[in-house]
Amino acid sequence: PCAEHCSIWTPKYWTSQSMVAFNFTGFMDYESGISRYQWGIGSSQFAADVVPLTNVTGERLLKDIRYSGGTKKMFVTPVVHNLTSVSLLEGPAYYVTVVAYNGAGPPLSTNTSSILVYVDTSGPQPAALYNTYDFQQASTTKQVSSLQASWDNFTDPHSGVVGYTVQFFQQVRSSKNGTVELTPLTEPLSVGLANRVQMLVSQLQDSVMYFAQVTATNAAGLTTTANGLPITVDKSMTGGVPPGMAALIAVMCSLGCLAIGAVMAVVIMRGTVDEQKQREKERQNEYKQLKALMYALVSHSDGSNGGPDGMLQPARGLKAEGKDKEVAFVFTDIESSTELSNQDGNAFKQLQEVHDQIMREGIAKHHGYEIITEGDSFQVAFDTCQAALAFC
Repeated sequence: PCAEHCSIWTPKYWTSQSMVAFNFTGFMDYESGISRYQWGIGSSQFAADVVPLTNVTGERLLKDIRYSGGTKKMFVTPVVHNLTSVSLLEGPAYYVTVVAYNGAGPPLSTNTSSILVYVDTSGPQPAALYNTYDFQQASTTKQVSSLQASWDNFTDPHSGVVGYTVQFFQQVRSSKNGTVELTPLTEPLSVGLANRVQMLVSQLQDSVMYFAQVTATNAAGLTTTANGLPITVDKSMTGGVPPGMAALIAVMCSLGCLAIGAVMAVVIMRGTVDEQKQREKERQNEYKQLKALMYALVSHSDGSNGGPDGMLQPARGLKAEGKDKEVAFVFTDIESSTELSNQDGNAFKQLQEVHDQIMREGIAKHHGYEIITEGDSFQVAFDTCQAALAFC
């Protein structure tokens, strides 16, 4: 027989040690046809050392077969078998082997083998479950519109945990007969492999107990459910305000914060605009001073006693050499002077006195003009670029 188009469809995990199930597609034999099939289970491919070869008695059926790309309809032969003489173990890998025999005499056979299959008969092992978001237990909460839960990771030594589902419940004691009524407060929520959650709920009541239920699922599809400790709303923690009113106050506070933020944004923007106007005004003043300085230098070069506003005074004898003489300006400033002054005002004052003395000695040495001194900033003029560079 030809096994080219034969496939064995097994689950990745069997959830029983005494029952196996799988499907396989048919073999082909165009000369004598297929007379019968056998199957077995081995510890390696094409082996039957765990479950000996057994005759297949099932009929071919059209079934939906799940595979990695989705689901499709196929004609397969299903096999479901209860093991009586052997029990499969959790941990080892198993393989299903199918053998096809044709109608020749003696019959010829061909076999094929599945991918490995494991056995996992139990759900994940539960872990600690907490009724807060930060892995702590609490008896009361100040939240009035949300519930929280967190948990340590569940474990599964065979197939591993593939996801968690969380649902919150409420316990209410009946006023009629005193029995505790358990009702779901939320729908089950799948959170993947996250291990904490916070869910918005309807307004919580201070006389009701709430708890979380966490369900872990392993790769074999088996589940384990654990319940957390109950928690109640402490009315005193919300200042004695009813839950509905507390929620309303929270909303109003949020809106108030937004309004204050908007006002602060307007004030900051206005302050920024005012600062820009002030800087522009300062630039214009500097331009006017520089313009007056140029007039004064030209006037001095012509032998006059100063500019139109008389602001230029020679610190040392600047030589006039005609109307076409070159003039060089030097502007100095102590870097981070404001920060240094704030750190130690007295020390900075002494530093500035030394700085000013050194500056004036250099100006005199290179025959410069001390135009303006503002704080630690000097504006100096020299009659040549060489003198200015030598000063620097």
